[in-house]
This record gives sequence, C-alpha cells and structure tokens, in this order.
Amino acid sequence: SSGSSGGSGSGSGSSSSSGSGSGGAAASSDGSGGGRGRERGVAMGDSVMALLKEEFQDDDLASKRRAAERLDLVARALGTDKARSELLPWLLANLEQEDEVLHTFACKCGELVPLVGGADAVSNLVPVLEALLNVEETFVRDAAVQAMLKVLAVVKSDAAKSLLVETTLRLSHQESFTARISACALSGHVMQLGLSSADLASLLDMFSVLCKDETPMVRRAASTAVPDVVKALPAETVLEVLIPIFIKLSGEPQESVALNWVGNIGVLAKTLRPEQSAQHLVASVEQFCSARSWRVRFSVAQCFKDLPLGFDAKTVQSVILPLYCELLRDPEGEVRSAASEHVEVVCEVVGSDSFTSSAIPVITGLIEMDQQRAVRLNLAKAIVSDRVVKTVQGNAAKEYLLPLWEQLLRNANSLCAPEVRLIILEGIDRIIGVLGGASVAQSWTSLLKDLFETSRRHTGGQNDMSMNANMNGMGGGEDVEYPQWRLRVAVIHALGCLAGTGDSGVDRLIVEVWASSLSDEVFEVRLTAAKLLGQFAKGDSPVGPNKVATLFTPRLIEFFKQSKQKYHQRVVFVHAFRYLLESDSGLAEPLFGFFEKCLEDKVANVRLTAARVLGEVTNEAVYEKFSRLLGTLAQDHDPDVCEAARSCAQRHST
Repeated sequence: SSGSSGGSGSGSGSSSSSGSGSGGAAASSDGSGGGRGRERGVAMGDSVMALLKEEFQDDDLASKRRAAERLDLVARALGTDKARSELLPWLLANLEQEDEVLHTFACKCGELVPLVGGADAVSNLVPVLEALLNVEETFVRDAAVQAMLKVLAVVKSDAAKSLLVETTLRLSHQESFTARISACALSGHVMQLGLSSADLASLLDMFSVLCKDETPMVRRAASTAVPDVVKALPAETVLEVLIPIFIKLSGEPQESVALNWVGNIGVLAKTLRPEQSAQHLVASVEQFCSARSWRVRFSVAQCFKDLPLGFDAKTVQSVILPLYCELLRDPEGEVRSAASEHVEVVCEVVGSDSFTSSAIPVITGLIEMDQQRAVRLNLAKAIVSDRVVKTVQGNAAKEYLLPLWEQLLRNANSLCAPEVRLIILEGIDRIIGVLGGASVAQSWTSLLKDLFETSRRHTGGQNDMSMNANMNGMGGGEDVEYPQWRLRVAVIHALGCLAGTGDSGVDRLIVEVWASSLSDEVFEVRLTAAKLLGQFAKGDSPVGPNKVATLFTPRLIEFFKQSKQKYHQRVVFVHAFRYLLESDSGLAEPLFGFFEKCLEDKVANVRLTAARVLGEVTNEAVYEKFSRLLGTLAQDHDPDVCEAARSCAQRHST
C-alpha cells in the first residue's frame, strides 16, 4: 500500500485529497472506510497472535513469562470472537510449560473472562482451567481455582451449570490426588450456583467420598471446603450427611486432618438449629476443650467467634461459657491468645450478669498476671469495644470494667504497656459514654496527668524495651514500635474529650497539658495541640470561644514571645493560628501581629509555613491584611518560600 502511494506522484496525492467531494461521500456511504478499519484490526490481531506464538518458541523462561503476562492484551487485540476461537484453543494446546508460566496462565485466565465473552465463553474457558486444576504444583492449582471462581460468578445458563458440575465430578474421579484436591476446593462454590436437586445430590455424594479419601491431603482439602459446602445445604442435610463425617474425622489419627475438622465446629453449629447443635455437638465441644493436645484446644478456641451463636441460651450458660473460661485459663499461651480474641462475642451472647460473674474474674486474673503480649492486647481491645461496653452498662461497668481500664493504664511492668495504654485511651469516647464525662474526669484526672508527665521521661536508647519491662511505677522506657510520644498524643485527645465536664481540675489540666505540648520535642505532639485549639474554638465545643479567648489565647501569645531561640515553636504557632482562624477569625485577631512577624521571620522554615498557611486562608479580609508581604516573599532567597508566596498570590487572584 505504501509502495503504490509513494510511486503515484502528485496525481495520486491530488486524487486522494479530493475526498471532500462526491467521491469522498460515496466512499463514506458504502462503508469502505469502516471495512479498511476492520481489516487493519484483523491484521493487527493476527500479528499479535503470531508474535505470541513466536515468543513461546523461545526456550527462555523469562521471555515466556513476559509473553504470558500479555495474554489479556492479546485478547483485546483479537476481539471477543477470535480470542474465543483462537487464543483459548492455543492455550489449551500449549500447557506443557514450566510451572511459573502455568501459574501466569492461570492468573490471566481470570482476567480473560470478560474479554472472551463472559457467560458465553464458559464452555471455552473451562477446559483450559480444568487442565490447570490437574497440575501437580499447588500454587498453579490455587490460581486456577481463583480463576474458576470468576467463571462461576458469570454463570447463568443451566447448560453452563451442568458443565461445571461435570467438570467437578470428573476432577474428583481422577487418579491424581491433586485433581481431587481441586475438586474439593470447587465443590462448595459449584453447589451454591442454584443447581437441580439431582446435580446437588451428585456433588454431595462426591464430597462425602472425598472426605473419606485414602489420601490425607485430599481429606484435609475436603475439611477446608466445609464452610463453603454448608452454605448450599439445609440444616437437615448437614445433620444427616456432614455431622457423622465430622464426628468421625475430627478424631482421626492424622492430626492435620483432625484439626481442620475441629475448626469447623463453629460453622456447623451455626448452620444447625440450636436444639440440633445441643443434641449432636455439645459432647464434641467438651471433648475438644479438654483434649490433651494443645493444638486441638487451640483450634476449638478459634471457633468461639461462631460457636456461642449456634446454641440455645441454656446450653451457652451451662456449657459453652464455662468451657470458654477454661480456655482463657489454659496453660498454653497460644490457646489463651486464641480464646481472648472472642471476648466480645461471648459477652454479647451471654449478657452482662453471666459475663461479669463468670468471665470478668478470669479476665482480671489474666490482666494481673499474664505477660503474653497477644493476650493483653486482645483483652484491652475487648474491654473497651462497643459490644462489651454496650452489654456491661451502668453500675456494672463502674464496678467491673473501670478497675480493669485503670489497671491497664497504670501497669508499666509489661512489654506492651504503651500499646495497651493507647488502646484504652483511644476508647475514651465509649468509656465516657457508659460512665459519664464527670465520673471519668473525677477518676482519671491525676492518672492522665501522670501518664503525660512520665511519657516525657524516656531513655531513647537501644535498651528501651528491656528497661520498659523492668522500670517500676508509671514510667517506662521508650518503646521502639510504640514510642511514648504516641501516648502523649492520646492523652491530649482524651483530655479534649473530657473538656466541658465542669470539673475545674480537668480544665486546669487541659490548659497545662496543651501549653506544654506546644513545645514538645516531637512535631506530631505539637501539631495535635495546635489542632486541639481549633476544635476548642468552635461554637459547638464544650470549651467554647469564651474560654479559648481567656485561657488559651494569652498562653499562646506568651508561648510565641518565648520562642525567639527555638524556630520550631514559631512554626507550631503558625499552625495554631491557622486552626484558630478556621474556627473563629475573631479569636485569631489578637494574633495577627505575631503572624506578620512569622512572615518576616529570619528562619526560612517559619516563613515557608506562614506563606503556605496564608495561601489556605479563605477569609479574604484576613488575606488582604498580609497580602502586601507576598511581594517580598516572592523574591525571597529561599526557593521554597518564593514558590509558596507565588502559589498563595495565584490562588487568591483566581
């Protein structure tokens, strides 16, 4: 084409350019332009497919993987029909590849679902995925299962459902155990497609056989699939078919299989009706909770997210709750840790009275004695959680929960003391909600003051963690992962929540802590104090504009006057000015002169921060008071200050 165009000379060019006349209209009307476009598309698709085949003739693994990564691009270039008729058959014929390439194929097959026609392409995609599900390498099969789930998501027709049932059954009958493992992984998801009763019965029979397979890895895969299978079955079928298998296999000699079945007891209990669970599963729960193997106890402890929800109230009170308390007292730390993750569920199910009489004494003992990091963190999260606080209310919360909160805040003899304290303080809103702000303020004023002061006395060395474990009292070393400055931020937030309770001691402490935080060595603490001033200045704040004007603004002015030798304090003054201005411009007016000094400060960082803050000012009257200084700042010797000043002027000029 290009050769004939080049050899035609000017006459050809003239003829080509005359398409604006009737000839051009004719060409447009007969669709030849669209035909050429389609021809180019077909040619491009053919060339892309040819390139793909060529790249797979190379023995280099990296080249094959790169080519496989572009399967979705090839499908787009080919179009839906040709991708279905050419690309997928080529894939099926070229599966004798290295495992890494097959894994890429499997991953890309999931992306190809919409590119080859979605529901219309099920019959074309499934053979490719079935072959990949037979591969020995686990990570290839796992990727193929995920791709097959994307196929299941678009299946609508009965024919496609039947094809998937046949594929799953065919996998289950393969001699290779890896194919049977894939059948286990698919069985529950295929059952949920809304199958006919005959197909569902066939898959259930298949699954029952796989549960008893001679290969332990297949039995383990079947036990892992139980949560998906029970979603497709009514309670009566679960009771009739799966419960006998569960009772048998949860006690089998192959421990890995048995543990997986033990871990299914919560799901099975939720699926059955409460009276069925009480009749058929209570004995198993008791057996697992008292098993000699700590792994069995660990597995059943993990099930308490669902287990209490599957029994009637009487069984929960008389059997499940005592067994749960025993797991909390287990000699193995891993078991206690697993059990402590589900305190909230147990509390909500058993109610306030039973929880405070049975579980709280155990939890109290763990908080006093248990040094297992995960246990302490789980318990701290639980006792300030919404579910526990909403269940244990009023006097019960004051009698049982308040001492636990205070003990966790005071106890510094633990490696995770800073983390635990942060968890409690971050739940201050819920604590105030259940006890009342005045009660918390009265109980915790001195405690919060001590926490704030001692958090500033850190060692900052390499032995912080060990020192934190050994130091007595409220203090402690600086934790590497959760340094004490985070605790100061949390105390500031907690005091902000207690503001306006009417307690004069709290009001004085808030002012003192806020003023002290402005000069903290950590920027995040200083910035938190600046933000808090803006929150206090809002009209709906319990502190309110009047107290800000009389208590906080004078302290901020004094703070600025004493910041001559420390430029970072002038930077935080600028931030405090910004947040105060956003809340109430009238309250910020006494600070205008000091802010102007910051715009002219000798330190570039202060000028830069002030220029950026001025650029964010939305009050034009305030902006006009300082805009005359922007010309000077735009010529500043520091390029960042220049840029900030120009951006500020530009933003306000538009």
